[in-house]
Parts: sequence; structure tokens; C-alpha cells
Amino acid sequence: MRLLLILSLFLITSFSFTQSRFDSITTQLDAHILKAIADWKVPGISVAVTVRDSIVYSKAFGFADVVQNKQVTTNTIFPIGSMGKSFTAFSLTLLQEKGVLSLNDKVIQWLPWFTMTDKHLQNNLTIADLLSHRTGMETFTGDLLWTESNLSNREVINKWGEIKPQFPIRSRFGYSNIAYMVAGEIIQSATGTNWKQFVNRQLLQPLKMQRSFLYEDEALQQSDVAKGYTMVGDIVTEIPKGTGVSEAFGGMYSTANDIAKWLMMHANDGSVCGQQIFATGPVWEVRNPFSIVGKNYFANGKRFFVNYGLGWELLNYNNTDLVSHGGAYSGYLSMMGFIPEQKAGFVILTNSDSHELTEALRWTIIDVLSGSSVKDYSTDVLNYVGYQQIEMKKSEQQLADSASLQIPLPLPVQQFTGVYHNNIYGDIFLTNEGNELRLRMQHHPSITARLHFIGNNRFYCIYNHPMFGKTVWAFEIKNRKVHGLILSVNSMLEYTTYAFVKIS
Repeated sequence: MRLLLILSLFLITSFSFTQSRFDSITTQLDAHILKAIADWKVPGISVAVTVRDSIVYSKAFGFADVVQNKQVTTNTIFPIGSMGKSFTAFSLTLLQEKGVLSLNDKVIQWLPWFTMTDKHLQNNLTIADLLSHRTGMETFTGDLLWTESNLSNREVINKWGEIKPQFPIRSRFGYSNIAYMVAGEIIQSATGTNWKQFVNRQLLQPLKMQRSFLYEDEALQQSDVAKGYTMVGDIVTEIPKGTGVSEAFGGMYSTANDIAKWLMMHANDGSVCGQQIFATGPVWEVRNPFSIVGKNYFANGKRFFVNYGLGWELLNYNNTDLVSHGGAYSGYLSMMGFIPEQKAGFVILTNSDSHELTEALRWTIIDVLSGSSVKDYSTDVLNYVGYQQIEMKKSEQQLADSASLQIPLPLPVQQFTGVYHNNIYGDIFLTNEGNELRLRMQHHPSITARLHFIGNNRFYCIYNHPMFGKTVWAFEIKNRKVHGLILSVNSMLEYTTYAFVKIS
């Protein structure tokens, strides 16, 4: 009894210290965030910090809608991108806990239609492999296939299976969105309900996350939704509504206050406000290290050894475990995490995709939770990124200058127009419009691009969507005939290039 009393007093003192600490540094943190969003030109940000069963900091700054001057709140709805992977992974650990399946089950056990060109990979890939990014695929492989495309899930998965893996299975980490799409299909096969229905009923409802949505239409019908922005040059520009993401790797909408509930549950080992909502087994399972990511540099200038669990990134900071994950999609960046030892968590949501503020701010919050002072990591990261952006702008300007020279084509423009085919993707179409090559894509009806010749059989490709970016395409020309081309997109979308053969 005495031991329990001592432990209770320690917990009360620990919480009171943390709450009072946040009360005392709120003004500093507010000023830090306000300066940072101005420096990075982020329209809006929503932040929540939790300790045990309480939200000790909940603030929002800036605008959800710049044109309408609509303020962001901590109940403003944002797409959370890959932060949603933690919900998909937790769903499958719940199914394991209930005896419905095992994370060691082979994918083909649940999806008999699943095929891969690499039969060893096809026959041995497990659910745990999908959730921990150890499929043998390079990071982002196949992301062009689903981004803003009209392909069905099964079509995307089948096309992904045709891509040759870069590494042996389980040999190294390769971040894969499509692997989580496959995981979502397994949830449906195992339960008879799709992943959206399962997450809503089994996770969101028990946690009373009433402003979290899996269906885009339902989310966008709400009264307080953040619009997405990007930087075009130095101007904050709204991104037109696209197809969005509605998949198990990142198709969720939520708020800072709702995600706070998710973090409190994890930080308290399945319990919220004294009620054990989920068993400890699934909570602990997702933060076991399944994959070695490697040593990475972080905003505080330190290099940490990083592992990946199931839907969570894992690292040790000052002898304390840190569990976190970011999220990104066109117009939005987010970050969340929790510190199990301190039973504390944080979430940062923004409506811009042109900054590193979420990465910098998480370290400021982590230091505060750890008892350190408020540190301005944002300025250091801004200076570093600013240098990179200067170099990138120089490179883009050189390409733009080359394009403006209007170097004569090596062949008549009609030789470049026509249909090009890739066995995995399908067809793309090049036409001559105003003496300029224009791109259309079979599976991306909203995506177009302009191609400008810059010499050496290369064209500078400028897509109409910021996420696809600006890249250089190389054409294959033999015996004064165009035989094909290499299509690429912004490396932040996908590193892999696609070889197309001219068929007409």
C-alpha cells in the first residue's frame, strides 16, 4: 500500500510539474510558432501536446483559408497523410490479438489474387513485411501509379507487383505506400468490411474521435476544413482540389484535438482516462522494431539510429524512446509522436507542403517535454533548407534558360508526337500544340505537362501539378527515329523512372 501511495504521489507530482511547465512556457512556445510560420510562410498550423490523460497545450495559428481569412482552430480538419498508417497497422495487430490472423501470415493466404513478377517475394511476403516496409522495393516505388490516378486498388497493386524489387526481401528498409494499400485489402478479406469501416468502428468510435473521417466527401462537408497550399516561386498558392487520398496508407482526415486522443491511448498503453480501451499487446506490438532504417540526421543537428515498427518510426533520444510519424500530401504536412516513458505526446498539423517546420517543431516540443528550454530549431533548419532551395532554383533557372534558347529539334516535331507505351503503366500521349510538345496520360486524366527541348535529346518537362514537379526527360533516338523516352516525376513523389517505347 505504501509503495502504491509513493507511486501515486510521484505520478501526480510528475504531471503537475509538466502541466505547470507548459503553463510557464506557453508564451515562449506561442511566440516561437508565430515566428516560425511567418519564416516558412505556412498559412496555418494546429498543435496539441498531451501528458497522461490531459491535453496540456492546444493552440492554432494562422489561416485555414487564406482568401476568406478563416482562422485555424484545434478542431480544424486536415488530411493527415501517412500518419494514418499507424491506424492501419494497429487494426491488423488488433486482428492478431483477436486470433483472426497473424502478422506472420503470408499475403497470398488472404489475397489469393495477389501476384508479383518475383515469385519468391510473392510467396513469402507477410503482413508484417508490408507494415514495416521490408518488401524489397525501393522507397516510393509505384507511387506514380496511384497519385491523382484513375486506377483501382487492385490495378495499382497488380502493376506494383510487376515492378522488379531492388533488394532481397527483408534485407533493407524501403518505404512503401502501396504495401499499406495491400494491408488495407487484407483487412477487408479478413473481416468482410473495408479498412475505412473497420478503423471507424474499432478505433475512432471507442476513442470518441468524432472529428476524424475516412471518407473524403464526409470530411469536406464539415464546416471547418483547412485548404491546402504550396509555394510557387515565393508566393503561397492554393492547390486546386485533386483526387485526394482515400487509401489505407494515408486516407484519413482529423484534427489536433482528435489525434491527441490517439496519442494519449498509445502513451498510456491502451488506456484513456483510467479506462483500458485496448489491450496492451497490440499497443506494444506496433512499437517493436521490425526494420532497420539506419542513422539519420535530425533538426537538432544530431544523428540517431532509426528503426521502424508497424506504422511508427522508432528512435532513442537522450536515453528515452521516441515513437513518431509524419504525414504528407499535396498541400499539407503533419507530424505526431509520443514518449512512452513520459506518457506524453504531440501532434502538429499544417496546410502547406513547402516547409520543414513540422520536423523542426517536433524537436522543440520533445525538448520541452524532456525538461529542456524552448529551442529554436526552426531557424537552423530554415537556413539549411534555404541553401538547398537556392541551389535548386539555380538548377531550375539553368534548365529554364536552356529551354528559352529554343534550340532547334534534331528531328521534325512530328517525330516526337504519338503514343508511347510502358508495360507497367500503360500509355502516354505527346501532341504538338503551338509548336510545343504537350503530355497527356492514360491513367492521370488531370495531369498534363509541357516539354521544352534543351539539347542532347533531352526535354525539360513542366507538369501542371506541383507535386509532379519539373524534371528532365531523355529520349532515345536512333537512325533519325524516336524510339522511346524515360519518364520521371519529382523525386519526392517517386524515385523510379519509367521507360516508354514509341508505338505510333
